[in-house]
Amino acid sequence: MLFVLAALPSVATAENLLVARIWDRSPVIVYDLPQADGRADAIRYVESVRDRYQKDAKILDGGANHAALKERLKKGFILYTTLDEKSALLRLATRKLGWTVAGGSFQWRDLTAPTGDLRFIAAGKNPYSNGYCVIYAAGSNRALVGINDVRQGASSYHVYQGSRLLKEGMYD
Repeated sequence: MLFVLAALPSVATAENLLVARIWDRSPVIVYDLPQADGRADAIRYVESVRDRYQKDAKILDGGANHAALKERLKKGFILYTTLDEKSALLRLATRKLGWTVAGGSFQWRDLTAPTGDLRFIAAGKNPYSNGYCVIYAAGSNRALVGINDVRQGASSYHVYQGSRLLKEGMYD
């Protein structure tokens, strides 16, 4: 019985997979921006988000040595990245969600959309602990800038084309 009680906090429920709930408990902001175009603007944007909302959060470059990042990311993180095969941290955090990017299109569940100005905001699995992370991913570094300004309701994921909501929902 004690084992069951000890395991309860790590059990995924729709309630604890709300983007806003995870955001509040994340001490680190990490960016993984493999594309060069617009990279400096995206980094400045991430720094401005930290300054507005998470003043005490550390900002880390996810493109650095992943072995060195593991320990720093165990307590939770907020990820800013692009929908790109080269974004290793995105792949790790969303490996069970089943999305793909091919031929300039994002495919996930029953949704297919061009990646250009696509924005994907989701609760993901922290690959380094039993916790979760928040993911802000876009079709490009330029589309990443301003991603926090789109409405984020009580959901586990949101998919936008620019500022137009395409899909949102809950999962556990």
